[in-house]
Amino acid sequence: AAAMPRLRRDDFVTNENDSYWLSNPAAPLEGFSPIIGAERTARSLRTRAGLSFIAEALKDGKKATPQTLQDMLFSQRNYGAELLLDDVLTLCTAPVEPVAMSSSAVDITPSCRALRAWDRRETGDSRGAPVWREFWRFASRIPGAYRVPFNAADAANTPRGLQTDQPGVREGLRRALAQAQQRLAQFNVALDAPLGTVQYETRNSERIPIPGGDGTSGMWSVISSELTRTGYSPILAGNSYIQVIGWNTDGTVDARGMLTYSQSDDPASPHYADLTKLYSAGRWITLPFYEKDIVADTNLKTLRIRE
Repeated sequence: AAAMPRLRRDDFVTNENDSYWLSNPAAPLEGFSPIIGAERTARSLRTRAGLSFIAEALKDGKKATPQTLQDMLFSQRNYGAELLLDDVLTLCTAPVEPVAMSSSAVDITPSCRALRAWDRRETGDSRGAPVWREFWRFASRIPGAYRVPFNAADAANTPRGLQTDQPGVREGLRRALAQAQQRLAQFNVALDAPLGTVQYETRNSERIPIPGGDGTSGMWSVISSELTRTGYSPILAGNSYIQVIGWNTDGTVDARGMLTYSQSDDPASPHYADLTKLYSAGRWITLPFYEKDIVADTNLKTLRIRE
């Protein structure tokens, strides 16, 4: 049988729903059958976001803790924006020429204004995040857009930069902004609306803001939904069951978790939306790990089955 990719290290290994190749950039896994996964090809923005955030967290010999990973997820940083938005904003230097579209010319000044004010995160309070999400839907298809092309020897950091000095790329990016603006207008989404007002879950007529966003546009903390007349709702996929396990200095286990969509699908249950609200607020729960913690739970029910 053919060998399967394996990697054991004392710093980190990771996978963001990509192939095994760059589980750790310092030790690429290569030489395996292509049926298993791609090697020496550009990684997704989400994979690169994870690699970037991990490298940042472990910089100068720092050790990761459960809190490190919790903060990494709930920071809701958009790596794509951190990498590329400054280049996009060079298109927004006044005066901004309207973009000629098939039906009419589009003034992209409002999109420029929204992106300039955006915090480059996708928290419930972030304003401008949908503009980037919809912009990248179109901009990612522009051929030859990157200033620094993909380099397999530096895959975690390439491609990067946008060739805004190239007329074809520049006009393609401007057109992508216009298309994003038109699409959001079509679904009545204000360009500066707080994300949580348009991306939410409805439980018992209550709208619960949901942070996170599209991995293809650069989010490590993924929430997937389709834009409709009701906004980015309902949530279709993304962060679901989340768990981080670590050890305290005294050797005890630090176990944390979250079921983002809550444990019950019964609207009458107290657990129909409780965890979803905690997730919305950027909180996790401590999981009972030891027997004494489980026994101490006032909600514990024991069922004995005998033959």
